[in-house]
Amino acid sequence: MRWVMAAGVTGFLLGILVVADTFRPGGLLLPDGLELVLPMPFAIGSLIAVIYTLARRGPNRVPRDGLKQVFAEVPVAVRYGLNVVLAAGAIGGAFFMSAARFNHLALVRGCLCPVIVLSSFAAALAYGLHRLRRRGVDLL
Repeated sequence: MRWVMAAGVTGFLLGILVVADTFRPGGLLLPDGLELVLPMPFAIGSLIAVIYTLARRGPNRVPRDGLKQVFAEVPVAVRYGLNVVLAAGAIGGAFFMSAARFNHLALVRGCLCPVIVLSSFAAALAYGLHRLRRRGVDLL
């Protein structure tokens, strides 16, 4: 789970850096199209790995009790931070997507808001799973 945590944090930080790069005068430093693709493999890969682990390595549904158990293991400050990231991602995504018809940089910002939220939740879930495994607790 440490690699999954690292991938989630990397996706979060890359998303934040790309969004910050869109505010730089003169436009993006990245080649066209790369700004949307750069953080996505980290965010989606880490989220898939966490869900795969929670679903007990099968095509089953993710048990709600398992999610509650994992989120209970995440520290309170991290949970409050996730609430802030979720609210900022929702508000920022809606705001930037409403302005996206006017410029490309607003579209990039609006598309990266959900990626930032997904990668932060994947990193937090991976951290909760890591703490549960370190204590020797089996899910359900």
